[in-house]
Amino acid sequence: MRLHPSDWPYLIWLTATIIGSAIMISLLGMRLQAPPAAALADDPAEVATLLASNDTMRAEIERLDRQLASSPSPDGGGKLAESTEALNQLRAVNGAAAVTGPGVSVEVSGPASAANLRDLVNELKSAGAEALAINELRLTLWSAIYEGQSGPVLDGHRLEDPVVIEAIGDPATLREALLRPGGLVPMIEANGVALAISERPAPNELRLPLALQPRSLQRARLP
Repeated sequence: MRLHPSDWPYLIWLTATIIGSAIMISLLGMRLQAPPAAALADDPAEVATLLASNDTMRAEIERLDRQLASSPSPDGGGKLAESTEALNQLRAVNGAAAVTGPGVSVEVSGPASAANLRDLVNELKSAGAEALAINELRLTLWSAIYEGQSGPVLDGHRLEDPVVIEAIGDPATLREALLRPGGLVPMIEANGVALAISERPAPNELRLPLALQPRSLQRARLP
């Protein structure tokens, strides 16, 4: 039978347990069957043998403890790393963590409506944008862009002109999606709105802040 690498921690633990039990039984047997102290005192060789045996067993226990402490966790280090990465991605999507990466910056000047900004954000998302911010306000799953009394509003914050949309993703892909002939940008520009699109590859990557009010699930849960 071949052992999977993930089985080694269990094998080490089992070996340590068996050896430890054997040691305890051996020591108990020595205590139960040991000759009187006076007899041991008269036999220095016997005392030396017992002390040497105890030292050997103690050293073996310490060695196994060190080996067990340095061995991978029973569920595997890979699973822990995967769980940590999934958690970090969830925090990034929810805006609970600042993120850095290549992407594009879109400066919108002029009479842009909330609908124009929503369309631009949706176009970037469709092109693979992984994180977005508008005027340094992070967008999350619950973000809403709507028309206020004096212009577009994002999550209760008025978007001052010019509006700067930053999107992390593949710079070339995002830019191409916005500038495709007959696409969204020409249509918006036809209404007197000016758009300036710049790619931000490494090392001039974007840095998007965390959301002002990251939200967590209150009622939704895994089945």
